[in-house]
Amino acid sequence: MSSRIVLSGGESEDRRNAGISSAVHDLKAPLAIITGYVNLLIAGQLGEVNSRQLRALRDICASSRRLEHRISQLLLFGAQRANRLTLTFEHADLKPCLSAIHECWLPAFQQKGIEFECRLSHAPLSFEFDGQKLAQLVSNLLENALRFTPRGGTVSITAIPHFWERRSLAERVAVERRVSRSSNPNAAKIIVADNGPGIPPENHQEIFDEFFSLPAPGVPAGTGLGLTIARELAVAHGGKIWVESMLGCGSHFCVLLPFSPRPLNPGSSVSGEPKRSHGSRKTADAD
Repeated sequence: MSSRIVLSGGESEDRRNAGISSAVHDLKAPLAIITGYVNLLIAGQLGEVNSRQLRALRDICASSRRLEHRISQLLLFGAQRANRLTLTFEHADLKPCLSAIHECWLPAFQQKGIEFECRLSHAPLSFEFDGQKLAQLVSNLLENALRFTPRGGTVSITAIPHFWERRSLAERVAVERRVSRSSNPNAAKIIVADNGPGIPPENHQEIFDEFFSLPAPGVPAGTGLGLTIARELAVAHGGKIWVESMLGCGSHFCVLLPFSPRPLNPGSSVSGEPKRSHGSRKTADAD
């Protein structure tokens, strides 16, 4: 006698998300093996390779890195959908983190003939953040810039201290904004700028929606998840993200990260409360 279990919509969605996450996770191990052997071949540790083979191996390595980034995106997106995204906050200096990201992405920009700069403030930028998730956030913005910036263009990462005036409505009425300009910085501002085709003002909010991809001539379509994940990670840090852009004038993607992350607002798409003592704030569980 056969039986059938009928799942509610929520249970069915949970199972589907878990199945997709499991399948995506299973891609990580074989990809790591492929990348490992390719790196050994490039280093000449498995025998000599000629220049033509070396170029092919480097192309394989670059493609593997892009695939690894896609897998990380899908895992983060699945975790966010399942409300299992976990951030581990540690006090660290933002500047070495961004320098490492710049070094990692530099070959991809050089291969496309794009100048890639890293401009970091001399002022201190030490505060609590999740280094791994922040690297994912910035990498998503850089991947977007790489796709849309033409050969011969310029992309840059800038990080500066910033005063973020986050007041209640009553406070805004009571205190003039000119007073806040002299206040001490309470946030880090990260800007990823490019001189690509730019984004129409009517799409400035829509580009952060999941699976939305802005069409552009000669630009391959992406997953439509990179900017969505960047937004969720910024919010999970207690921060915000927005774009400043006009058609034909390039784009500036701006991220504000508070030096002292606040609890997330009720109803945010990332759930959880911060734990200010050592460690981690649970907003989802991603691998």
